[in-house]
Amino acid sequence: MNLATSLRLVKYQAFSILYTPIVSFVLWGILIVVPERSLAQRLTANISGFVRETGSGEILEGITVIAVGKADRGTVTNRYGFFSIPVPNTADVAIRFSGVGYVTKVRIINAADKRGGIEVVLMPETVLLDSVVVRGKGARGAGLTKLSPQAIREAPALLGEKDVIKSLQMIPGVKMGTEGFSSFHVRGGGADQNLILLDEATVYNANHLFGLFSSFNTDAIQNASFRKGSFPARYGGRLSSVVDIQMKEGNREKLSGEGGIGLASGRFTLSGPLKKDKSSFLVSARHAYLGLFLKSFAKGPETTDYGFYDLNLKLNWEQNPKSKFFLSAYTGHDRLADKTLLNRESSSRSMKQALAWRNATTTFRWNRQLSSKAFLSTTAYLTRYCFNLSDETIFRSEYQNINTSARNFSILQDMAVKGDVDLFPGARHALKTGIFFIAHRYLPQAYVFEDYNQDIRQEQKSRFRNREWGIYIEDEWEVAKSISLDAGLRLAGLSSSGDAKIFPEPRLSLKWEASREVELSLSYNRMHQLVHQLSNTGTGLVTDLWVPASPGLPVQQADQIAAGLIKSWPENGWTVTVETYRKWMKNVVAYKEGASFLVLSEGPRQIDWQNNVTTGNGWSYGTELFVEKSSGRLKGNLGYTLSWTIHQFDELNDGKRFFAGHDRRHYLTLSGTYRLKPRIILSFGWMYASGNRMTVPHGYTFGINGFHSIQNRRAPDFIDYLGPRNSFQAEDYHRLDLGIQFHKEKKRVRQYWEIGLFNAYMRKNPTYYYLEYNQPRYGEASVSLRKRALFPVVPSISYNIKF
Repeated sequence: MNLATSLRLVKYQAFSILYTPIVSFVLWGILIVVPERSLAQRLTANISGFVRETGSGEILEGITVIAVGKADRGTVTNRYGFFSIPVPNTADVAIRFSGVGYVTKVRIINAADKRGGIEVVLMPETVLLDSVVVRGKGARGAGLTKLSPQAIREAPALLGEKDVIKSLQMIPGVKMGTEGFSSFHVRGGGADQNLILLDEATVYNANHLFGLFSSFNTDAIQNASFRKGSFPARYGGRLSSVVDIQMKEGNREKLSGEGGIGLASGRFTLSGPLKKDKSSFLVSARHAYLGLFLKSFAKGPETTDYGFYDLNLKLNWEQNPKSKFFLSAYTGHDRLADKTLLNRESSSRSMKQALAWRNATTTFRWNRQLSSKAFLSTTAYLTRYCFNLSDETIFRSEYQNINTSARNFSILQDMAVKGDVDLFPGARHALKTGIFFIAHRYLPQAYVFEDYNQDIRQEQKSRFRNREWGIYIEDEWEVAKSISLDAGLRLAGLSSSGDAKIFPEPRLSLKWEASREVELSLSYNRMHQLVHQLSNTGTGLVTDLWVPASPGLPVQQADQIAAGLIKSWPENGWTVTVETYRKWMKNVVAYKEGASFLVLSEGPRQIDWQNNVTTGNGWSYGTELFVEKSSGRLKGNLGYTLSWTIHQFDELNDGKRFFAGHDRRHYLTLSGTYRLKPRIILSFGWMYASGNRMTVPHGYTFGINGFHSIQNRRAPDFIDYLGPRNSFQAEDYHRLDLGIQFHKEKKRVRQYWEIGLFNAYMRKNPTYYYLEYNQPRYGEASVSLRKRALFPVVPSISYNIKF
């Protein structure tokens, strides 16, 4: 192929990339305009506006808005509380606003309202929300779950720390990683394949205390949604799920606050108006004081200190009813330090090892209502994640002075800008379209060694940059009164070192409301992941590396089909959901056998992670059952998942297929609350799971050296035989958590005490396995496989207040 032909091919590809979305948009426009022309005479006005919460002025997402009449046409508010709905232009129209946890409101719209926007306020119900997981009218088919912050507070939790991420582990299709930790796996995906967004900024490591708690303070959360299927085209970048968290705006009407103190941490949130009904602020902070307990138990020259904090800030101001600005920020920091200090007459030694990690995000957003049929959101954000592992040694004596330090650290930073437009061209269509650009900066691995006495500094660093960009369009089309279709296309691009690739991602979801109580759904999604996490454990720990896609580590891809059935009994609050899925994954990443990256003891040297990893394929399929009761004194839900997850790598397990480490055949959860008295609430959560898969020694052979020393005893020198990869299944896992809340309300203050038990019946669930050498006084020596449990029963008590 000559140069001219190559240039023509490049121009043709560029033309296709640029104009395919435009052509698609025009075709969609034709489909919209032609069918709607017959409706234009009787649906000639669009009512638009915002829905807020009374008492605080917080915007409300997912509120159902219905024009009551023969057609009963409806919509839902978007994440900024905006709605647009077509209505007849000839008479007054009744609009009904309803949502889970809020009193339904009907407003009569007259001719004056039809010429401009309106604002509607809804009153929260006086009773607490129904259950840990709330499925509202805003859910578009199966695969979407909405999480209520108030309901999360009712669930029992480890050390009383309420956790939006751990609440996901009670949803069918979601499986926990290690006991007590916030890592989770969705429909066979890895812990890194979950996209976590906070005010639209990506959070790369949402963990405190190595994953025992998540990074999100529930008091600062307005709403959260979780998607494991039927992904709209506006979401991308991960293969398995999307957790979309929106922070509160802050009270626009009066000063308010809430907080609490428990065994592990204390927290406080304050919000109020800067200018009443025009602007507001929110400040939310949380701080752990576990280090005080660790120091109190320290003995001898060694001390351990640990602490974490997180801080949320948000400002918003209204330029006019159609233009609003938001500024939000989050930072969280963890630090674990071990210190040893030895002082003798002739020498002194000081050693310090520390591990620290930090998340930070900043989001600036401008929302503009362009017309009664169009809404614009423009967002810019910065997100940064880093961890630092350090080792410092100071030794002083009459003959020798040593002062050295070694650090291993990793940094990932994103700068992004995006624009999204919501369009409401007619009664049957709601369009969303947008563009995005993300500049990624990676420092996956850096090692620095310094000898201060000899003035020596050695370092090894690897830096990478690439750019992610794209465009999307999606259409929510009401094909008929009972049939709706969500169709979308996302084109994601990746540019690095002059090389650019385009990854098309079609999305399609069909929903049929067979009756008011029965809903059927079918969906297909293609997803790509343009960033990888290298992990030895698969749990998403802070020491795992985030690295870019490269020629030796290509972009991951997943195709998923899913079908669902929802049957509800509104009169008694029961809902049953059944979903089945199948997923195909390509270019799944794993370390080669025995590979790692943390090497502090061998001095600074280049460790090329690209040569230590390999890629393969994966398959996951299963069926999920979810039963929910949302009314009465006893409310709760039951979830069950039956699934298989299989991997195949040419360079692992002799190229043969094997079960993934997070493969758990059966996964059963049961949770709920019981209102014993109006101000006493009992809560429980029970979980059962098949044991996860591990690679453990199946046996051993004697080495050529004969014997070596263990604790001053001669022991056989044996070599482990590991056997096939993940061929060992751990013991089944089950755990019961209990909680009780005592509420007390005064005129302006609400307060409650909470007592909880994590792992109430003290089940010794294995965290890991190891080999133990046994040498009896008489008889043959043996080596046995032992398990180690992490958590006994863990009690908690906390005091909480809201005003």
